[in-house]
Amino acid sequence: MIRKIILGALGLTLVIGAFFAGYVLGQAKLEREWRLPPMVLTEAQVSKLRADDANPVPPPGTKVLVAMPLERARRAVGEFTAKDPVRVTLGSVGRGDEGAEMSLVVKSDVPCAITSLEGTAYGFDSWGRSARLNRGGEHFVGFGKKLEGKDEIAAKAPKAILSWPMRHVEAASIALAQVDRYSCADGTKWQRN
Repeated sequence: MIRKIILGALGLTLVIGAFFAGYVLGQAKLEREWRLPPMVLTEAQVSKLRADDANPVPPPGTKVLVAMPLERARRAVGEFTAKDPVRVTLGSVGRGDEGAEMSLVVKSDVPCAITSLEGTAYGFDSWGRSARLNRGGEHFVGFGKKLEGKDEIAAKAPKAILSWPMRHVEAASIALAQVDRYSCADGTKWQRN
């Protein structure tokens, strides 16, 4: 009887130990993957995404973060865009009568009025998990807009709200984004290296 109890306890300890070891190793693997530098989209990747009728696709050469949970992605995007002259401070994806729409709140530190901007947005569901934003299942989508008249982002604007229609959104409701390039009315241009 005592021998069965000892063997049962030993077996339970081995199962718990194996589960714990698997969790720790899996978490370490994910952390290592999330720390990788952003991947650079190639011409072949962009061509495939465009052929699959994805939402606007970032152009080749764009640096894109790997899929990760929301809290980890907030840190990664924050570090990636910390020195950018134009930053996205808040983003959301919603659905209405006319379909899905992504809205981004942009903060500008540049001394000129911005007349166009492009970037990359990442989608997350309400549980903070990476969510697809286009037909191909990718967690990112490109965005871009020519801004005219009252839509221009004023010089050093603390807050400007921009919106884009979306086509293939599933459960995404939260968006993080980076501005990859912009142009000003005075001819000033900036692009992420």
